[in-house]
Formats: sequence, C-alpha cells, structure tokens
Amino acid sequence: MEISGALDKGDRDPLDVEPLPVRNRLPDAFLALGFRFRSADLEAGHTRGTAQSLPSYQEIEFAAAPQYAHACSSVEVTFLAGPHQVEVVLETDRRGGLFGHGGDVVRTHVLVHAAADRDLTALVDGWIRQAL
Repeated sequence: MEISGALDKGDRDPLDVEPLPVRNRLPDAFLALGFRFRSADLEAGHTRGTAQSLPSYQEIEFAAAPQYAHACSSVEVTFLAGPHQVEVVLETDRRGGLFGHGGDVVRTHVLVHAAADRDLTALVDGWIRQAL
C-alpha cells in the first residue's frame, strides 16, 4: 500500500485484509452443496437496490450443483459488507424450457454478522430453491 505523505515513499507498507466471518463461510456453503467455483472478478459500478457504498464490488461465479443443473447453469454471488450486516446478492441464471422462462433472477438477502454461526449451507440451499 502506498501512503501519501509518508516519510519513506519508497518502502512498501503491508496491509492484510480479511473477510468478515459470514463472508468467509458463504462460499464454503456453495461448495458443500456441490457448486463449482468458476471465476471471481472485481467490477466497477453499483449493484442496484443495495446499500453499496464503494465504487466497485466483487462477484464470484459458481457452476450449478448437480441437483440444480436442470434448472440453472450458474449462480453469481456478490457480498456487500456494512457495519452490522452483509447483503448477499444472488444472480441465478435459470435455464429456459419448453414452458418455462429462462434468464437471470436477482435476489438480495441480508445476514447480520452474527449469522456466521448459523447453518449457512441450509440457508443457501433455501435461497437457490426460492430463486428457481
């Protein structure tokens, strides 16, 4: 990290950034359900309908778990941390069928930081089933 006005501008100042516990455990819940990590990127912009305060957000994409593969191809997850809670934005890419409509379903869920102790795998399973 570069600190403006520092006495020695040539040195590097290490900065460790750790995710909040609930943010750290949610990807594990997707993996436990059988989702496969596909990609992660940092996107400039604002996530509509959220309390996002930063000019960018991280999006993690998972390939659908086998039990959901008939109904969706992937799920993109965005975590927006606030002082008391984390907004979890799920974008589920639903498959279209003969009578069903495909396309993205976007839902936002809010978890307080203390929710890190909950059964997040069951919670994520419910969110996915609700989106499908």
